[in-house]
Amino acid sequence: MLLSPNLWVSSTRTYPLTPVWDLVPSLPYPADYALFGLFVALAASVGIVRGRALGWLAAVFLVVAMFLVLGDVSRLQPWLYQYSFMLLALCLYAWGRVDTPDALNACRLIIVATYFWSGLQKANAGFFELTYPWLVGPLTERLPDWAGSALLSGAYTVPFVEAAIGVGLLTRRFRKLGVAGAILMHTFIMFCVGPWGNDHNSVVWPWNFVMVAFVFVLFWRAPDEPSPWNILVPGRNYFSTGFALRAAVLVLFALMPLFSFFGLWDSYLSSSLYSGATKQGHVMEWDGSDWQTTRIGDLAVQELNVPAYPEERVLKSVFTQRWCEAQTDYQGVVLRV
Repeated sequence: MLLSPNLWVSSTRTYPLTPVWDLVPSLPYPADYALFGLFVALAASVGIVRGRALGWLAAVFLVVAMFLVLGDVSRLQPWLYQYSFMLLALCLYAWGRVDTPDALNACRLIIVATYFWSGLQKANAGFFELTYPWLVGPLTERLPDWAGSALLSGAYTVPFVEAAIGVGLLTRRFRKLGVAGAILMHTFIMFCVGPWGNDHNSVVWPWNFVMVAFVFVLFWRAPDEPSPWNILVPGRNYFSTGFALRAAVLVLFALMPLFSFFGLWDSYLSSSLYSGATKQGHVMEWDGSDWQTTRIGDLAVQELNVPAYPEERVLKSVFTQRWCEAQTDYQGVVLRV
């Protein structure tokens, strides 16, 4: 969050807000900065306190996060979505509302589903021909030609390797191999997008390190050695909080991403970051002699340090507020999604 401060405030940014619910007010300065400060303090406190106090701090954090997301859907980044549900499991555990296996297996399923769907989302021409070559570009430039060509040809294995990591973590037999694969994958990603590579989207750098920590803590030599059934199936205590939590995780993280392939569920709620398949908004402006093109995603990264939320309704909202409602010297403005 500290790497994307403009994302969480409203008074000092020019990138438009896109509310999920119009009744949620846009906080003026300095209230927006005060809320952001509280948000950061709550996140830091969750890693320090223990017991029921942890549950209450986590609950307040989740309420503030919900308020912020309702005020601007651009804040619903994949990492916040994942963290929020894992924190919900921790909150309910701290309150004694769910037991240890339910909390752990809910978090495990979130991780498993994230890898699985993130892999499948990359099985498209956009990833193979555009996103992957861009990702590995800094590496191929430093390698001999034959090694660079071999690395580029590996694009077609990426979806299956990443999905296989998720399946490996799910199974007892291949769990350690899945852990090793996840660590190697995140190391590779950091070389691609980190300061040694494209130096891009720094807000996801900590996410890569945190994912390695999650995988190690939840799956490496886990004392309970959960089976795929234990991780996937919520159990039979249908009226318990633990069942409700795990059922929600099963639906939202393991099942609903399937609908994103048909445009019925948001890409960022389906582990589709860097998939090459998300929608992009290109604004074309006629200046009297030629068309000038601006990519909405570039504006989001420059000002908010996060990619634009890749849904047509959001891109249209940003376009309408930033271009159509503003005074401009351009004679024509067109949005292409």
